[in-house]
Amino acid sequence: MENENGGTEATAARKVLETLREDTSRIAPRVRAPFWYRFGFALAVVAFIRAFGLEGSAFILVISISAAAAVGLGLVRPWVTKTQADPWADGPALRWGLLQTGAVLVCGAAGIFLFTVTNEEWVLWLGSVLAGAACLWSSARMENALANSIRENR
Repeated sequence: MENENGGTEATAARKVLETLREDTSRIAPRVRAPFWYRFGFALAVVAFIRAFGLEGSAFILVISISAAAAVGLGLVRPWVTKTQADPWADGPALRWGLLQTGAVLVCGAAGIFLFTVTNEEWVLWLGSVLAGAACLWSSARMENALANSIRENR
């Protein structure tokens, strides 16, 4: 079969696919959230866990602010990256996100539990900083996995 340009439909389809590959290769790096965004989320995690060392209204205030910051960062992600790319909807990126969630839960729960038992501030600091570092490290891997998926048209 030939189209009106004299070429085959297969040739036209290959050209369209090649253009699509070039576009996704160009767009892929832009779907990554910047460092400041990931760092802000890690700080929200640290503050949330650290709040368990506070009492009364200070506890409620820090928990509320850190939770609102995490939700707010999630809401502005499309504006920050200027894409609708969602790392939680991509298989390889999702695996890093689940690892991140698990690491934050383990470090945070261990820090809170040990602080409750020992009443030592440094234990809570250690747990919160480890959770924040795990969050920052795994979020970079998550963003890279998303960009690679887009680049490879998965």
